[in-house]
Amino acid sequence: MALARTSRGKWIEEGLRALAAGTFLGVADGTLLLAAIDARMNEAYCAIYRRDLHVTEIRAPALERPQSLMQLATERAVDIVAGNALATFAGAWPEDTPWITLPDATSSAASIAILGRLDASQGRAVAPAHAAPIYVRDHVALTIEERQHKKVTSAATGGTSSDRAAPHITSSHGAREPQ
Repeated sequence: MALARTSRGKWIEEGLRALAAGTFLGVADGTLLLAAIDARMNEAYCAIYRRDLHVTEIRAPALERPQSLMQLATERAVDIVAGNALATFAGAWPEDTPWITLPDATSSAASIAILGRLDASQGRAVAPAHAAPIYVRDHVALTIEERQHKKVTSAATGGTSSDRAAPHITSSHGAREPQ
């Protein structure tokens, strides 16, 4: 983990973990937490964390449609759902849930600092020069060439076409790598 904010993607990853850490500090009950925040474009950034010394990631940060969040919370048997995705996508959540809901929970500089200090003491930090950004969503729209290629490929296979790009990770040097 880089101790500095290296990119929006890295901020999302650490922000979700910090949201979980801060929530665990404020709520006595619950072992598993789904952290979910509005990502715009009718999607949420989300991840699942376990209450322990490290606030261990159980499910890596990912983009999900609002309809998938409740299913994810149910399948993973989370005890807490925290973050503004609860309010932003209120229609996707049932009125009565088996988990604690905290729509106003947010990450804070204090919880990020606590996690940074903890990770550094455990030898889990990297020098800023070696930090590479992690993008949850970077490539949103296809280029003209990518749309043309997709249209040709889609026609050849009988599939449908979308102007939405497939998710990928961009390295710190800008080279795109498929997920």
